[in-house]
Amino acid sequence: MLAVLVYFIVVYSMGSKYIGWYILWFVIIALFFVIVTLALRKTHHLHIHHYTIGMVLILLIGYQSVPAALIMGFCNGMMIEGGSRWGYDPVWIKNEGPKVEKIAVDNTIKERDDTQDNEKQSD
Repeated sequence: MLAVLVYFIVVYSMGSKYIGWYILWFVIIALFFVIVTLALRKTHHLHIHHYTIGMVLILLIGYQSVPAALIMGFCNGMMIEGGSRWGYDPVWIKNEGPKVEKIAVDNTIKERDDTQDNEKQSD
């Protein structure tokens, strides 16, 4: 699908000033994700959902034709399906520390730390 989108962008904008605008906006969007991810790398990690991909692809379709309308419809459906089925979760998710579970064993509550289990498995 992405290859078809790139093909139509190149075909419809070849020989015009618009191909430069497509490249510029693609670079701006990519730099936005890179800069924010680098700024939040200590506390968050990037998790791109398929609704985000649909939104970004819709931004890059800026002309009217039957193939472009089909691609835009697909991307819009991908965005709406992702949001309605899974919810619009954040793109940058806060890092969590090691998971600690409370397990009831013999009427006493013990805490189990996953990092200790991982260390035992690696030995």
